[in-house]
Amino acid sequence: MTIDEARRILGLKPDEEALPHLGEFADARERIAEMVRAAPNETLAVRYQEGLMEFDRALGALRV
Repeated sequence: MTIDEARRILGLKPDEEALPHLGEFADARERIAEMVRAAPNETLAVRYQEGLMEFDRALGALRV
């Protein structure tokens, strides 16, 4: 994943610092994880899990 892709996924502008948003990222990650846990069926759970993994990869790409 490129830095630009990671920024897009996390909703950051090209010149925006990630560090001030760590709390927001943690909250967003927890909301996605809750969607995985509460999914009404396996198909949605898998889709949400894929989104969670992409979110985690984006965080890792920015090393935050």
